[in-house]
Amino acid sequence: RQDGNLPAALQKMTVIQKIKLARLGGREARALLVRDRNKVVASAVILSPKITESEVTAIAQSRSVAEEVLRRICGNREWLRSYSVKQALATNPKTPQISAIKFLSHLHERDLRSIAKSRDVSAAISAQARRVLQRKGQL
Repeated sequence: RQDGNLPAALQKMTVIQKIKLARLGGREARALLVRDRNKVVASAVILSPKITESEVTAIAQSRSVAEEVLRRICGNREWLRSYSVKQALATNPKTPQISAIKFLSHLHERDLRSIAKSRDVSAAISAQARRVLQRKGQL
């Protein structure tokens, strides 16, 4: 493929080719493929051995990524050791609610405060953030 026109090359690829590229390709390819309409292709990006923590954080923050991809991130213990990944998942409205609520107890006070006031997360998440703050005696 030519490096100049990756999006055009992706349009011509089969699903199998995209999955292979998602697993073995570079950062740019992963960034495009994680938004693929096919959930199998998007999920293959998360399974790439080359993916970095900063890429996972960016994906977790993205609102244009499929819920299935966020679910896979939630299921990976290694990535959940990262504070920034937990915070990104907790604030992403597409993260399954049960998972997002689970991450709240791990967040710092200032992040909980911003989630409690945020209109970007569901009412249940912001209410839970307020409860966590109250439990910690910081509200």
